[in-house]
Amino acid sequence: GTRWVKNSTAVTRPATVQEKFDLEGATAFGGANLLFDYIHRIGLHKAVREALYPFAKRYNAVHPLAKVAELLVGGRVLGLSRVHDFALVENDQLLALKVGLPHLPDSSLLYRDIARLTDDEALDALRSISRVPARRVVGKQVILDIDSTLETVYGGLEGAAVGYNPTKHGRASFHPLTFFDGITRAAIRVELRPGNTVAATGLIEAFWRAYEEVQRLGATIIAVRADRGFQSNDFFSLLEQLHIDYAIKISVNDKLSAWAADLVFEEIAEDGDEVIEVAEGTFRRSTWSRERRVVVVRRRLTEGLCVGAVYGVQAIATALTDSPADVYRFYNQRCAMENMIREAKEGYGVDEFSSHGYRENYADLLFKTISYNLGLAFQRDLSALRGAPLQ
Repeated sequence: GTRWVKNSTAVTRPATVQEKFDLEGATAFGGANLLFDYIHRIGLHKAVREALYPFAKRYNAVHPLAKVAELLVGGRVLGLSRVHDFALVENDQLLALKVGLPHLPDSSLLYRDIARLTDDEALDALRSISRVPARRVVGKQVILDIDSTLETVYGGLEGAAVGYNPTKHGRASFHPLTFFDGITRAAIRVELRPGNTVAATGLIEAFWRAYEEVQRLGATIIAVRADRGFQSNDFFSLLEQLHIDYAIKISVNDKLSAWAADLVFEEIAEDGDEVIEVAEGTFRRSTWSRERRVVVVRRRLTEGLCVGAVYGVQAIATALTDSPADVYRFYNQRCAMENMIREAKEGYGVDEFSSHGYRENYADLLFKTISYNLGLAFQRDLSALRGAPLQ
């Protein structure tokens, strides 16, 4: 890989970083050389520089904003999820050379530079950077998986609010809304919200923003999946107007249960001492403008004292024309959404908020989203490379 040798504070001429794939002298960031080479190979460093140019520091700054941003993005892929974690590598010469800095900045400068990127134009600039790795992953079609995640916070952070919190009652929280591609796991859009919002707060407006984001990636949404927190007549109607298929879970109340009792169920799988059964029909909620196809899923015991007992009834409103069994299996693939969010939390710290300011935390969340998509693209391209030149 290429590094840069510094003369005083100026980065002047290229040199070579020698790598050994053994344990002697190994560091926690052995892949950093390859990762930052990849960032340059795909042009992400140029996208960072161009997108953040309107917010740049003075021309002779020792730590230009674009370089700091590149460090924040690459550092998260290396596991530095919190800003103050970067203090662990403050004296790392390899990272400084790969980013093109005379030395790495301290964490206080990282916080100040994140604070430069808090207005709407800056947040949009960060989202534009995320499209560079996302385009390497997302195909022509997207299955949009929608979810929200409640993150309890401490220390009186700005914008956090007390709302429904099943694990930390009375604690303030954030409630991010997430849109992922169910095919490639790429993060399409992430929006930070206060904790006193419910899952579907601002859903229609946020969906339109995600819809436009998919278009910017050169893709088309072919289906939407979401849990019952996002059931609403307005959302169903919007998807129907756009001719987008959907499979969205709905609440099972007494009226729906009574309606489902008359359906003819088909066994589709065995699971120990129980079977999984599905049925379908057209149903209309009192809040709906029209009847919609609903697939009902239930479990029935086949052994023991309660043979024949039914439990675990679920209902999925759908515009898909597939069989009830296929609709159920398609919706269940949404379980990967939980894994995507878990990976984003455990690998990139999207559930960690270390600034007091709401918009500073929002900007840092978008930095982590860039890193998440970069990590996906890095894995994909390395897996597909196998000796072929990287395009």
